Amino acid sequence: MEQDYNTMVKKFLAEREASITWSKELKNPKWDNSYRLPKLGKRTAKHYLDN
Repeated sequence: MEQDYNTMVKKFLAEREASITWSKELKNPKWDNSYRLPKLGKRTAKHYLDN
């Protein structure tokens, strides 16, 4: 891999900040919406945000 670690960390953190800002601007998000996975069971949107 020929990627510069520091550059990639900065890009990741910038995208993460943009995602957090976007999620805070959502109006009445349905974080309890779920999907049942055959091997893992029920997973909600909130589950993925918490992890």
